[in-house]
Amino acid sequence: MPATKDKASVTTAKEALVTSMPEGERVGHEVVYIHKNVSASKMDKSGSQQRLNSEYQVLRLLGKGKGTMVWLAKDKRGKEVVLKQIDNRATDHRLIAAEVEAGRRLRHPSIVKLNTSYQDETHTTLVLECATGKDLYAFLEEKDFAPMKEAEAKKVFKQLVMGILYAHEHGVVHRDIKLENIMIDPRMRAKIIDFGLCDILTEKGQLCDRWCGSPDYVCPEITVKQAYNGRKADVWSLGVVLYIMLFGQIPFTFESRISAIRNRQPHPKLVFPSSTALPQPVSRTAKELLKDMLAVDPQTRISLPDVIKHTWLRGRFGFLDRLLSRDKR
Repeated sequence: MPATKDKASVTTAKEALVTSMPEGERVGHEVVYIHKNVSASKMDKSGSQQRLNSEYQVLRLLGKGKGTMVWLAKDKRGKEVVLKQIDNRATDHRLIAAEVEAGRRLRHPSIVKLNTSYQDETHTTLVLECATGKDLYAFLEEKDFAPMKEAEAKKVFKQLVMGILYAHEHGVVHRDIKLENIMIDPRMRAKIIDFGLCDILTEKGQLCDRWCGSPDYVCPEITVKQAYNGRKADVWSLGVVLYIMLFGQIPFTFESRISAIRNRQPHPKLVFPSSTALPQPVSRTAKELLKDMLAVDPQTRISLPDVIKHTWLRGRFGFLDRLLSRDKR
């Protein structure tokens, strides 16, 4: 019989996750700041936006962030899409170009699809697939951040690994993998969204020099402002996501990591909660995988191709393997 979960530890884990989110950030469809009663007439209609207005019926504003507005809309066939409108004057043009290029390259069942894009002097608008379900943060929040069953977490995680591995094989690193950027539908099918901080790699061994991402998910190399391997950075972030799914809490707080840097101390060690504080035990092989993914030294950190070969991810998952075996839809 599983040990009873300690309520205090659940509360602490939940508070840590909530406070780890950057101020103003919200979940789902690359959404920041939810606005339920904002008129769709406020969508910028300059230049190519007028063409958008003739081809899509804007339903409502989902949210907005710095230089970005996200809308729910319908196309002429009545199919729902998401319109992400980016202010070219407030966003680094290299990030805009990278996000558009990533959308052009990537066609995978576990990655949100870019249908098309429009651009003029002031705005770039991405027409994105409307992913169903809810993001992983909301999914776990509904369960008070109770750890997922290992088999359930494995199904979700395999889809994430396959999606990001596909992106890497096509020269794209995400650089902002987190709960809020993972959509889960009622059948537990996962979809990775928001490539707004991605980078396009053009050379073998190319390093990234933009320090970006969400504080509790970024790799140690970024916290100390070093050039870093974008693929290994994504591995770290995926490891954080897996840790949260299995244990219901973050492996390291950003504050503890920054404190270690300021005090010239080593990065905090990876610690697993006591089994008595969990509703069900976590397997040894799962913990071994987490140790490999959350290795502080990127040289010893496991690669994504080796993650998918790991003992913990062996075995087949029926429709998931059939779905993930296809590169294109």
